[in-house]
Amino acid sequence: MVFTTPIFLFAFLPLAIVLEALARHRMRTAALTALSLVFYGWWRPDFVLLMVFSSTVDFVAGRR
Repeated sequence: MVFTTPIFLFAFLPLAIVLEALARHRMRTAALTALSLVFYGWWRPDFVLLMVFSSTVDFVAGRR
């Protein structure tokens, strides 16, 4: 998915804006993370697991 495609402009972007606006304060980060995974997974679904693993390792390392 590219930023200038109609699917992004008329489907994904409005959905992302609405979900971010409706999400409670504590759930906004999770909602935006999930939307980011969907966005990048649209192009290369096989990299989503790598991004989840990398994000988890970074989060755990940051918490320590």
